Amino acid sequence: MRLLMVQYAGDYGEAVKRFSSGGSETYYAQKYSVDLVAEIAKQTEETGVLCCMTPAPYNEMLNNGVRAIGAGFQQLIDSNTLIRLIAAQNQRIS
Repeated sequence: MRLLMVQYAGDYGEAVKRFSSGGSETYYAQKYSVDLVAEIAKQTEETGVLCCMTPAPYNEMLNNGVRAIGAGFQQLIDSNTLIRLIAAQNQRIS
């Protein structure tokens, strides 16, 4: 099973890197949420989090086993681009 979570904001990749370098939460229980996704990833072929609002587009496997995808949207979401990102992840071979 493969899982892709799509969220409007809250850059998962940025949060994982911040926690890895000793940074703190930006909201209550953020670390719990980040760690929970990593636990889910242990039970799937691949787990990804696609965040719409990120400073720039990116797609990377994080050290916690979760693929983080930043769409790079700044204000408005381009639904065609979002659909392409989801389709690309769906076709991706781990």
